[in-house]
Amino acid sequence: MNWKKTIIVIVVGVLVVLGVFGAGAVIAAGNTTAKKTIVDRLSERFNLNTDDVKKVFTEAQEERLQAMRNALEERLTTAVKEGKITEEQKTTILKKQDQILAKQKELMTLQQELRDWADNNNVDMSVMGVGMRHGMGKKHMRGFGPPMGW
Repeated sequence: MNWKKTIIVIVVGVLVVLGVFGAGAVIAAGNTTAKKTIVDRLSERFNLNTDDVKKVFTEAQEERLQAMRNALEERLTTAVKEGKITEEQKTTILKKQDQILAKQKELMTLQQELRDWADNNNVDMSVMGVGMRHGMGKKHMRGFGPPMGW
């Protein structure tokens, strides 16, 4: 596989992993207008501060993202050692991946702002096609990011 294909495979792989992670998070949380979030449920069940529970979830997410980045960096280092890509290409791939993650975080923030607005205005998010459509499987997922209600 030449270096261009390697770069494409790595970038697509990262995007797929992040998309699957986000989709799983949305499935776990469900629709905030229809039921309580997992954060709310844990807070209530174990009599915990909601902000503390959110913080734990956020920290866990950041740890997973860092682990994924470390794994990517290791794969790229191996590719450099094997002569599949250059050190400069490795650096470029890592910079692009960082840019992708920054954009995804920005998108997650915008999605949260929309969820907050919908909650404050009694708007069901499913009307906007955000979140999972009721009665459909994972392949009909909309959006990604942290569980709704974070």
